[in-house]
This record gives sequence, C-alpha cells and structure tokens, in this order.
Amino acid sequence: MPEKKHLNNSKFKNIEFLRFAFSILIVMFHFRGPKATPLFYNEITPMLKGLSLCDICVDFFFIISGFFLFYSFKKHQDIIDFALKRFLRLAPLVWFFIICSFILHLIINSPFTFEGNILRIFLLHNLGFGPITGGVGGHTTWFISVIFWVSLFYFYITKIFKSEHLNLIIWLLTVSAYGFILNYTNFKTGGNSTNIAFFINSGVLRGIGGIGLGYYINMLYEKKFLQNLSKKGIVFLTILELYCSYFLVKHLLFSNKLPGKTAFTIIIIFCVLFYLMLIQKGLITKILNKDIFVTLGASSYAIYVTHPLIMAIFNNVILIKYNLFCEKYTLIAFIIEVLCAILFGVITHYFVEKPINKYTQKLNYSN
Repeated sequence: MPEKKHLNNSKFKNIEFLRFAFSILIVMFHFRGPKATPLFYNEITPMLKGLSLCDICVDFFFIISGFFLFYSFKKHQDIIDFALKRFLRLAPLVWFFIICSFILHLIINSPFTFEGNILRIFLLHNLGFGPITGGVGGHTTWFISVIFWVSLFYFYITKIFKSEHLNLIIWLLTVSAYGFILNYTNFKTGGNSTNIAFFINSGVLRGIGGIGLGYYINMLYEKKFLQNLSKKGIVFLTILELYCSYFLVKHLLFSNKLPGKTAFTIIIIFCVLFYLMLIQKGLITKILNKDIFVTLGASSYAIYVTHPLIMAIFNNVILIKYNLFCEKYTLIAFIIEVLCAILFGVITHYFVEKPINKYTQKLNYSN
C-alpha cells in the first residue's frame, strides 16, 4: 500500500502485519461485492457481515501513510525531489496494472479503453475531474491518486508553515474533511470518485482526514507519550491492545452495525491500536514483531493494486467454467480467489515492484 520508510521496517515489524492484514480485508471486501461476484455476495455476506464495512481499511492506510510521511519528513528536501520519488514509488505498479488490463482485454475481452487510462497514467484520475474509467477494476487505484497528491499537499504546507500554525491548520483540515465525508456518506467512509458540492472530491477528503490523523499520531510518538511506563502500565496497555483488536475483528468481520452509528468510532479505535503498536509495549506487539511480517507487508501494495485482475479472471473464466463447483462450495471458491490474489500480489512485488524500485532508486542516487 502506501509508501514505507524502508529503513524502519526492522523497527516497525508489527505495522507491516497491519498492512498485510488490512490489504487482505480490502480484497475480501471487493470480492464479495454485489457488482463483483453476486454469488459471493449472497453466500459470503451473511457469514461475514462485517466485510461490508471493510472499505474503511483504506482509511487505515491513509493514517499509516500519514504517520510515516511526517515521521520521515525532511525540512530541507525539495518538493520536486519529494514528488518525483513519491511518483516513481507509486506509479510504476499502476502502469503494470494498466498493461495487464489490456492483456486481459485481448484474452477474455474484459473492459478496457486507452483514453480511459490517460489520467490514471499520471495519477490524476481521482481528483474530481470525472468518473474513473478505462478498464477492469481500475476503480481501486483511486487510492494511489489520492495518496500521491494529498501527501504532496501536506509535504508542501509542512515546509512553508511554522509548527505552531501547522498544528491548527492540519486540525482544521482533518476535522473538516471527516465532517464532510461522514455526513455525505451517512456516517460511513465509503465513496471515492464523486464530488461533494460539485468540487470537493470524496476520496480526497478521506486522504486529507486520514493523513491528518497520521500527523497527530506522529506528534504523540515524538513526544514519547505512554512510552515510559511501569509494569502495571504495560499490563494496562496489553489489555487495551486486546480490546482494540477484538473491536476491529468484530466490526470488520462479524458485525455490520456501526458502533455509535458512525464509522469514525472504528477509525478512532484503529488509531489507538496503531499507536500502541508503534510504541511496542504490549503483548500483541511483541507477538507480531517478527521478520516474517516485514516480508508479507512488503507485498501489501502490490496485492491491493493487482487484485482486480484476479477478480476479472475469476468472474469471466472460472465462474463460468466451474459454475457448479462454485455454487456448491461457495466459501471454498471465495477462499481460493482470495489466496490467488495474495499469491499474484506477492509474485508481482518480487518480480515487478521490487526490481522497479531498485532501478528508480539508482536513478535518484545518480541525480
């Protein structure tokens, strides 16, 4: 998903677990959607009611990205240099997705248009200029467009404003963004490409709000809030970690009721868990602080970007060819599709994303 500060993977291994886990929940959310696979929607949704709320996991990624943006912020870095590095980190996998979409169009006649991908090439396709078009499942790349441009915006205002002014500015941006989007979506956070009041894009609002929360989480982290506790305090943090984990599992898998009638409650509970995992004091943090999660988390961005390709293959080929099996063993078919998306994402990361990142980093160093 969002750009990571690779030097700190060894320090935040548990956060890599969060990236991986939430990328899978987003895949599951899309695969069971009524517009994606009606069969899964009818069979899987009653079993895992909370999946209907898992669009909120994208907001979690904005928050994580916001933390790392400000955690790794360098005041002396030029904004053009920052934009170029960010673009070369995010865009190549989107280009790979477009190429794969075109290949699928030739093989299975899935939707694809060249002109519909022009804005996507430059990550301009979710800033309110029009509906997302261009081919199979491309709507999921809205997140990439927003994360790039909103990160650029926050980087710029952080450079030009003093900290005492910046705190107030980001507070107003965060509260206003969430206020607009929550009221517009009946207190959920869904929606990405539509405009509110003609010009305020719903996806951009989610990005502004999420990255803004990441700013304040980083502020707490830098002030070492709760980082010097007694043994009794650590026990309390472990209990709080367990509760927050239970709360998120319940509402993202098994319950489709909004706690307090607003999705913002879920966002706040995630922020609490995220911060607890950053300071690494509780039991859950220690359990998840493993090298394997760094490996898995590295593939989360590729899993997110490429999973619509697997959905297209499944709906246009597998469901048709093995219709009886899918109807009889719906849960198994659903699990197989999710596992295929994860596997394809991991392969894409190691054979496409990783080599491209190494190449673009060499370009940056040479410049």
